Amino acid sequence: MKKEDFSQLFDDVKNGVIEKKEALGKLGDFIQKNYPMFGLHRYDEDFRAELLVSFLERGDKLFDTYNPKKTDFFKFFFYYILGLISSTKRYMVRKSIKETLIFEENVISYSTREKNYSIQNTFKSRMLYSTKKKSKEYKPYDFEQLKDIFSKISSKSTDKKVLVLALKSCFYLTEIQIKKVCELYHLEEKIIYDSIQYCKMSVISKSMKLQKILERRNYNYFHHRKCEKRITELEECVDRAETKIIKDRLVKLDGIHYNHWQALNRKFSEGFLYLRPTNQTIADLLSISVRQVSYYLKLARNEIQNNSKNDSEE
Repeated sequence: MKKEDFSQLFDDVKNGVIEKKEALGKLGDFIQKNYPMFGLHRYDEDFRAELLVSFLERGDKLFDTYNPKKTDFFKFFFYYILGLISSTKRYMVRKSIKETLIFEENVISYSTREKNYSIQNTFKSRMLYSTKKKSKEYKPYDFEQLKDIFSKISSKSTDKKVLVLALKSCFYLTEIQIKKVCELYHLEEKIIYDSIQYCKMSVISKSMKLQKILERRNYNYFHHRKCEKRITELEECVDRAETKIIKDRLVKLDGIHYNHWQALNRKFSEGFLYLRPTNQTIADLLSISVRQVSYYLKLARNEIQNNSKNDSEE
């Protein structure tokens, strides 16, 4: 095709002699046969095929935006293809990044599932070939039994401060602390463990909410690290001008994930969704009033403040 043929092609489309699709097909054949003219010899066949498909899908805009008064149709078509090459390069970079991230996520997910599967199989095989006799079925104390036990303790002991604190911080007690509470009040460990479980179940909805927020925080941290990695890789690319747009978007996305991650960390450091049963739950379990529970907590808080003051003075 000569330059005059390009102008005639546009006139034929404008006058309705041929349809846009037919004209695009002729221009597509020209690109395919003369691709070195546009510098496409520097790219592989996959890239040229992607460019050609993109041109055939969106090239009808070429006839709508062309103004014959400004330049001839061949020159307008030539620079349109150069612009399309740049946009196709950006698309291929985005596609490569997306495929890499999906691959990394699948590898991590597969490793996690493989590890869990190995642990489950090991546990099942141990259970299958175990020669130990089955232990007696564990029967936990119900609420009424626990209430009855603690009511007897309440009548004997006047100071229930440690017991109230233990139940209030049931999510964070260690085994050593539980043993000390049992020794102090002469209780079986089973009673304290069942009481802790009862208090935990009273805030199960709050616990599920906390778990979701923790997962969201971990998600933001994970994608923040991935964005950092991709930004570093893009900085090492030779053709930095072409990757600048992708890098800017990744920097913006990285900032979003980083800010969300840090915001949740600040909330947690300030006591956000600190899991603890209500004073009413503890009062019902210990057969005492809510005011007594509040009194014991206030007493413990004052003791901690006084001890910290004495330590600072020394």
